[in-house]
Amino acid sequence: ETRRRWLLARLAEARAEFLTQLLGLSSDALSSLPLLGDWNVLDTLAHVSDWIRWAHEVMEQMVAGEEPNIVVAKDGGAIDAANAAFVEAWRERTAHLSPADAATLAVAELEETLARWSGWLEQLPLQELFRRRRYNAAGLGVSDSSGHDWSFHSVLLPIMWGHDLEHAAEIDTWRQAEGLGSRADGPLSEPNRAILLAAVHATRRELLSAAALIPREERATRPVCGEWTLHDILGHVADWERLGAQGLRHMAAGQQPEVEHVTDLDAWNESHVANRRDQPWEMVWQDLQDTGRAFVDALEGMNEETVNRPFTTPWGARGTPYQWVLVYIDHDRAHARDLQPWKQAP
Repeated sequence: ETRRRWLLARLAEARAEFLTQLLGLSSDALSSLPLLGDWNVLDTLAHVSDWIRWAHEVMEQMVAGEEPNIVVAKDGGAIDAANAAFVEAWRERTAHLSPADAATLAVAELEETLARWSGWLEQLPLQELFRRRRYNAAGLGVSDSSGHDWSFHSVLLPIMWGHDLEHAAEIDTWRQAEGLGSRADGPLSEPNRAILLAAVHATRRELLSAAALIPREERATRPVCGEWTLHDILGHVADWERLGAQGLRHMAAGQQPEVEHVTDLDAWNESHVANRRDQPWEMVWQDLQDTGRAFVDALEGMNEETVNRPFTTPWGARGTPYQWVLVYIDHDRAHARDLQPWKQAP
């Protein structure tokens, strides 16, 4: 199971990197500016979804002992033709949609496709996940070295997370070339809400998949971030997220975010971690689930206009709910990185 969790953590990390590269972009930028040839960002999102569907399909075929549809992935011309067909079908389906609605659909399809595939991977028997698989050019299984290696753990899954990282790097380069700034520069005008929600989900999956690498018996004892244990980190994330959700609810109601004004971050953090030290793991975990749901519920209750409306924070700064959420996305990713030593291949 440790090896399965490591694979899932790598997939989650790459998906979070891909989606966070899109943060701050408006619906018009996502749908109209060329990214790769004549593809825009939404075309690329649809392309990523289609390749996840393909991977899920061929993996199921292999497990069932059927002839998998792998020819398309071993022939450059076939790959180009498949990509063109994917994007053409996507454009035909969305030609009547506004840029914002097309972005919402692209994100929804990516989330649905990923959820089905991830759920299948989590339930796949370990002997199937780590079985050595070889197929010839016609897609027929072979037992000698004459075919190509199609083992899930060592070939197919690394291809998939590499695919995400490749497109993430392309988008970063494109943003710089188009003068759209990097992700670190913050949001541009009227950034897209659907992408923001997808990034919230992706970065939380990244954090939790990294947390799953810590052995159960070491969650509250092994230091993983300075002196903090995993128990401390997740309780800390929940404590800040409770404030975040409260502020979002206020802004969703058209009010200024009246939350606690924390002036000494280090003292606040240490105090809250100390207060949780004697709490059982189950309580901390439940708090994290509850605050996560409350945060997402508050964000989902905002429309595109509200999420980009400026408010005044208790510390006097002006900012939008979109910018508020970016802080929590970065917070999740920072603590996922704290757990990176556990992401070494087992």
